[in-house]
Amino acid sequence: MKQNFNCEGYELLNYLNLHPQEIEMILEWRNHESVRTFMREQNIISMQEHLSYLDNLKNNKQKFCFLLKEKGAYLGVIELSKITKNSAYIALNKNPHAKHVGAKLMKALECTAANIFKLQLLKLSVLQTNTLAFALYEKSGFKLISKNEREFFMEKSL
Repeated sequence: MKQNFNCEGYELLNYLNLHPQEIEMILEWRNHESVRTFMREQNIISMQEHLSYLDNLKNNKQKFCFLLKEKGAYLGVIELSKITKNSAYIALNKNPHAKHVGAKLMKALECTAANIFKLQLLKLSVLQTNTLAFALYEKSGFKLISKNEREFFMEKSL
């Protein structure tokens, strides 16, 4: 599944179809301090590491990443991974220069999961220090399933 999609008015650009400037932009977002602070791996990644990650997506049938656009504006990225017949783990990262786009990313992610991948259950983990993301997930209907000393684990039925 290498194609791009439209869902609920959002344009989802598959990472496998990105232009060089979009690849650079996503790397800049990933390395931005406000994003990196809430990543499991918080180190700055190189372009070579980023390109290797993109290359690995080509043969991975259980992981899909999309750059999200709305009316020409780049909002952020969404990811579905560990995809099974009816569930997947999700992640989202907003454009660090955009304001109030978390709910839009979540809406596009849920639309993609339900309508394109035909999933019934979404799972995620979020660092306990990422209180804004946790609040977004709760507001979006995710339920806390468990936690450890570092992360919360949540699920939502679609």
